[in-house]
Amino acid sequence: MPIEFQKAKYAPEKIFGMLNPMLSAWFKARFGTFTEPQLYSIPNIHFRENTLISAET
Repeated sequence: MPIEFQKAKYAPEKIFGMLNPMLSAWFKARFGTFTEPQLYSIPNIHFRENTLISAET
């Protein structure tokens, strides 16, 4: 299986539109918006694509 890198991040509005309205409202109230890694990955995870998120610690 080849490795593919996500080249572009998704717009927050597009991601919020994918979520259940109650979850979307809660997330906006609690966090405001998504982190950079979330902008690249949430739609892929939503569509059940294998996703690996790596970050320096």
